[in-house]
Amino acid sequence: MTMRRRAHQTICIAAIGLLVAIPTVVIAGEQPAGSAAELDAAAKAKIERLIGRLAADTYDEREQAMNDMLDMGPRILPHLRNRKATSDAEQQVRLTRVIDNVEFHKPEPAYMAKLLEDPTKRNRALFELLRAQQYSREDAYKEDAARLEDCVVRNVVRCSQPEGPPIYAVFKKSALETEKKNDLTGHLLLFDSKGRIVPVYAAGNSPESGVFRDINRDGMVTMVESWDYGATQGPSVSVLHVVPMTPEQKSVLCVAYNVDHVGEKWTWRMADEDSGPCKIQFGPEENFEPKVTFTWSKEQRKFVGPAGGPEQQVYQLETEHKKLWEGIEAYSKAHKKGGDK
Repeated sequence: MTMRRRAHQTICIAAIGLLVAIPTVVIAGEQPAGSAAELDAAAKAKIERLIGRLAADTYDEREQAMNDMLDMGPRILPHLRNRKATSDAEQQVRLTRVIDNVEFHKPEPAYMAKLLEDPTKRNRALFELLRAQQYSREDAYKEDAARLEDCVVRNVVRCSQPEGPPIYAVFKKSALETEKKNDLTGHLLLFDSKGRIVPVYAAGNSPESGVFRDINRDGMVTMVESWDYGATQGPSVSVLHVVPMTPEQKSVLCVAYNVDHVGEKWTWRMADEDSGPCKIQFGPEENFEPKVTFTWSKEQRKFVGPAGGPEQQVYQLETEHKKLWEGIEAYSKAHKKGGDK
């Protein structure tokens, strides 16, 4: 059985493992280790001497000063940033180069994850994270290490968690794109605070709907996306998934609503609600009119709506992997000949 992307890419699925976009925040004082207070007088004096040598007459002397500061490591970053803030324009240019080189000299994944929120450094941070190839799970699908020029970050969404540090959702421009896309589409990558790659639910790392936000007003960013699943003995099935962006990547709603080339084509929409619970509606694609609605229940912590059945147009599926596939097969078989829905 396969899951088919809208872009007609087919992949095999072995396991099923998601905006008010929070404004990007430029990191000004964070560093992976150490702080300005840890620098003693001798270290600060050494840094000042090296800063002075950045303006030396010879190239070799300037480069040696740079290398000496690289050897001192990220702990000198707070001092360099403070020094830059009080320097003249020429000195600021030199210090900017030093800071950039120190940050990426021996990139630590946890620090690179933080730099994803800095729009001036997130492309390089993504490059280093992909190069590190660290994963949150041993069974995770693998992301290819990319060239720096291919690491064009379209958007970064900070996904807060009920407990613990956030997850960073990175929307990377796809190398195959031929036209400008929504900032919340493209190649989706998730990173935890340690800089490890978190596998996206069902390997669905090419979202197209653009629905990636706090749909339930509970502080959790959620992905709403539809994928086509190829059944073994019937037409492919369109299934909508609602997946909160947590490390576990578990769907809270799975709904089969369409079969390929059989009967009237249906689609889904998010109801336009300024207040009240989130609603997801299903209806005919042509002259859309909502026929079936699922509503978020704050008390039950789930979407409430009709269970339906394999023979009906809308069928709520179990989210557990094995039962999900059984439901998809049953739905496809029931609609194989375009029977009553």
